[in-house]
Amino acid sequence: MAMAGSRWMMLDRFVFHRDDEEEGSPFLDGSKAPLRASSHTSLGKKFDILFLLAEPPAISRFYMQWPDGTKSEDAKGTELVAAHRDLVLFRQTSFGRLGKDGRLPIIQDHFICVASCETKPSLQLKRLPVCNKPMIFRFEEGEEKTVSLQRVFLPHTVGLIQGHGGSVEAEFAVAQLAMVSEIPGTLKMEAEVCVFRSLVSGNDCDGKWDVRKIPIDHKEDEHKELYYWSTDAVIRFNSYICWINYYRGGMLAYDVLEENPKILYVRLPIVDRPRSSAQGKAFYEVNRSVCTTIEMSKKGIKNSVLKFTDVIRSDGELFGPLGKGSSFTIHSYTLSSLDGSWDELAAITSEELWALNRRIGLPRDILMFPLVSMLDSNMAYFLVSESAEEENSKVSLVTIQLSTKKVLAVDPYISREEGSPSGPDADMIEEKSHLLRSFISSRFPTYLTQEPSALLRSLSVTGQPTEIMRRKKVHRPRSK
Repeated sequence: MAMAGSRWMMLDRFVFHRDDEEEGSPFLDGSKAPLRASSHTSLGKKFDILFLLAEPPAISRFYMQWPDGTKSEDAKGTELVAAHRDLVLFRQTSFGRLGKDGRLPIIQDHFICVASCETKPSLQLKRLPVCNKPMIFRFEEGEEKTVSLQRVFLPHTVGLIQGHGGSVEAEFAVAQLAMVSEIPGTLKMEAEVCVFRSLVSGNDCDGKWDVRKIPIDHKEDEHKELYYWSTDAVIRFNSYICWINYYRGGMLAYDVLEENPKILYVRLPIVDRPRSSAQGKAFYEVNRSVCTTIEMSKKGIKNSVLKFTDVIRSDGELFGPLGKGSSFTIHSYTLSSLDGSWDELAAITSEELWALNRRIGLPRDILMFPLVSMLDSNMAYFLVSESAEEENSKVSLVTIQLSTKKVLAVDPYISREEGSPSGPDADMIEEKSHLLRSFISSRFPTYLTQEPSALLRSLSVTGQPTEIMRRKKVHRPRSK
């Protein structure tokens, strides 16, 4: 069911770093950006964070500030991981002291941002204890000899979920899919998960990490897809944390908060499922996505469903500008329950999009990083990059109504004209122009944007004030 009293956000994965004295820094004015908090790493290094929340198509942003400034080595090791309701998970990676064995240990701190509203919207930071559970590998399949290595949390392997209730007494869990391996002597597969559970109201370092091996519920002909598993994305669906492999077209769903948790394997409806034993190719996140959204039933009941979007190119390329004379098709599928089947709802060709939306200024290039609205399964967002071969590309956010194939808006995400190397967002411009990434989507409580009430209205797609937005060229449909 839908979460009452909530909105949703498209959170940029890019972490913005700002100094106190920087002109235009949101840290300068607490009234315009009240969602801020302070903490320190397990090595004692202090930092501040700040959130700018906005409703789509505006993009929400996460800012950090270190005492040593943006040139600090610590500023390079922060990664936004996941979000659920009023919780956001981020990770700070740094190096410890050189050991006697000559090794430089990797220190990975996980932090939970907890939003609350006792007298006014605010944030608190909860630091999780450092995970010291090693990863153990066999030398050869079937051999008893093993090797123990430090556990490292890689991108796109960790999910976050909050239990029922949505209060400070609710439980939350952080789960890493560490590896998928064959159960010795069988053709069955199992997953190693590293799980942290605690209460939202807990103090720093409350709770503990636990490593489990859980058999995967899968069919015999799905063995090869799991044997060569690699994770491309992590989402949440109802009470499950879901890890996704876009290349092989599969999803592992883990009900982590249950007393006897299980892991289900669900196939995605891809048309080019690989048959070889080669390891998965990267970059499929550019063209594919699985999103949690809300769909209205025939009886008028709102239900949570999964939406799989697959953008298939005629030129056979995984990324880059669309080839001359090439086209693409957007396929959209819905899954109502994990034990059900996917239903294809829409197939939209690029020719249809360009023909039906000539006046709106839709760039004639590939649409990337599909994201379905969390509140409306009929609304989808895409990134499109123009002049991708130039140093700083113009990147736009395209909003499409899937049922009508209408483009509702083409909003600037990165504008070449305003991407000044000396501007306040030069760090984002430099990275995003060459390396776009997907957004983190999550519901959040309405109260976070009620005070100050002007916060949402003051944000544009790029998180800038509306007076700047007025100078941008924004394409929207003309009223008839």
